[in-house]
Formats: sequence, C-alpha cells, structure tokens
Amino acid sequence: MRSLLMIAGAVALAATTLDVAWGQPPMGTRRESGADRIQRQTYKDALQNSKDFAAKQRASWNQASGTASVRQATPPEHLQRCADAASAKHACTMVTLVRHAKGNTSMAKTLRTIADSLSIGPPTRCLAPADPPAVKLAAWGLYCGLSREEAMGLAEAVDPSVAAARKAKQADKARDADEARLARVRASFKALEEAREREKLELASEKRRTLSECDRGNIASCARFEKIALSPPAVEEKLWWHAIAQQCRMGDYAKCAFGAETARQAGYPKGWMELSEIGCLGGNAEQCATTAAWLVWDAKTVDRGMRMLMQGCSLGDEPSCDKLRESVEDGRGGPCPSLKKEKAVLKKACKAKIAKACFKRCARKAK
Repeated sequence: MRSLLMIAGAVALAATTLDVAWGQPPMGTRRESGADRIQRQTYKDALQNSKDFAAKQRASWNQASGTASVRQATPPEHLQRCADAASAKHACTMVTLVRHAKGNTSMAKTLRTIADSLSIGPPTRCLAPADPPAVKLAAWGLYCGLSREEAMGLAEAVDPSVAAARKAKQADKARDADEARLARVRASFKALEEAREREKLELASEKRRTLSECDRGNIASCARFEKIALSPPAVEEKLWWHAIAQQCRMGDYAKCAFGAETARQAGYPKGWMELSEIGCLGGNAEQCATTAAWLVWDAKTVDRGMRMLMQGCSLGDEPSCDKLRESVEDGRGGPCPSLKKEKAVLKKACKAKIAKACFKRCARKAK
C-alpha cells in the first residue's frame, strides 16, 4: 500500500507540471493543426486518469490509516523495494508521456520531478530511495517497454553526467578494441617473423645437406641446391654455379650452355671452356665453334679444340665446319696432309651441302 501511495503521489506531482506544459499550446507559436489538437487531448485524458487514480489512492490510504493527518515512518534510505503491478501500470503512464518531452524545458523539469519522486523500483528491479534518480528512471523506462536507447535518453535528460559517463565508456570500449586489434596484429607479425626465422634455419640446413649430396654425385640434390641456393640467406654465387656445373658434368647437357654463359659473364674463362666442351661433346653443336676457336690457338689445348670442331661439324653446325676447315688448312692439329680424320668429317659435311666445309687443298703452309 505504501509503494502504491508513493507512485500515486509522484503521478499527481508530475501531473500539475504536465498540465501546464501540454494543457495549452505555447504562446507565439503557429496555429495548432487537427493532429496537434488530437495529441494534446490524448495527453490531457491520460493526465486526468492519473489525477483520478492519485485521488483514489489518497482516499484509500487515509481511510486505512483512520485519519488524513496520520504520518507513517519514513523507511531507511538504503532499503530496496519494488512496486506492485497496479502501481507500476500508472507509473508507466507518466514515463510513456514524458518519453516524448526531452527537448521541452518544462518537460525536463517534470522529468526531474518524477525521477525524484520514484523512491522505489519497478517490479523487475528493486531500488532504494537513495539510488540516483537517473538509475531509477532508466529502470522504470526499461520496465515500461522503452528501448534501451530511449530509457538511457530519459536518464541522460535527468542527469547530464550519465551521457558523459556513457560516452566515456564507449570511448574506453573503442580504445580497448583498438588495443586488442593492435595486439592481435603485433602477435601475427611476431608469429610471422618467428616462422620466417624457422624457415631460414630449415633452408640453411637443407642447403648444407643438398650441397654435400651434390658433391657425392647425386644429381637430384644438385638441382635442388641450384633452386634454393640464392633464397635468403643466400650462399655465394660460386656455390650456386658449382651445382649447375655438377649437373653438366653428370650428363645433364642442357645445363652446360647456361653454366658456360654464366661463367663467361662472371669472368671465369676456365669454367666457361670446361662446360662448353662438355656440352659440345654431349651433343650441343652451338657450344662447339666459339670455345674451340680459342682452344686451337694454344698448343696445349689444340687437340681439344680440334675434337670439338669435328663434333660440331659432324652435327651440321656450319660455324664449326668453317673453323675446322681453316684449322686443317693452317695445320693447327698437325701437318695438313696428315689430318685425315678431320678431312673425312669435312668431306661428309661438304656432301651434306655445307659449303664452308668443302676442303680443296692445303693452301697454306702448315704451322
């Protein structure tokens, strides 16, 4: 009964201010429309119902107490209590009315009056008289069917510090979210760096293993080392070239041309000539003439050069046949008349219609 009387008193107290705020149209404003009149009449009806309810509750309380002058003891400020369903229904009438009045100065005062008068909580949440008005108004708003945003809007209208606290909480939440996101990014980068370091260590170990196996004659390990040698951490280019040369030496003649050209560009003539000779004798005619042209000029390597030219010419390489004919005429592989094998190769190439292979006679003095 006490909670019912408190709610009724709050309704009656707020009704006076609401009557002033909505009972008459504001002065100096535009002429009200039909919709405005209907809305104003709806508010007036609801207020009248609330006044009637408050009067009945006062009469009922006075009758139960025996006299209107009897005053009951005030409950402790910290005691939490909840309104009953009947009291809550009429309290919700006022809360629903003032939900639309946040921008009206008179209604803001009324809202404050209602918040101060709600000394107990709704049926779903018990509150004490000492609880802040904004807390009580927010609890009643949620109970009365307002959305969370609308209920918080009423609480903020009563106590602006609630809005400031909500914004601060949102800012803290956003900052925490940003920090958590940055922490995840840092953790991802750290994990990536650790994975890269592990990969580098594993790759370095694999390089040592494959190079060792390559030197022992495993051509597959040579191919693997060639592929990973220059990946970070890269090894010296000489070791990379060494793997290519090993493949050429073990019969992969397709690697000979690439290895020879790499050695030539790197200023390593010995390696260039070696791989060119292997490639030539392995069937790559294009590698014969260029390298052999250098070898036939040195008495120590002339036999190797003549052999390369014979190989290239027999494979139909015209530059090799041309160089072989000149070398035979000059007697570089021995006296011209005694170079019967070389002449036989030239004769066969000449019959194959390689014009530069056609040898007629030892026109020059043998050297």
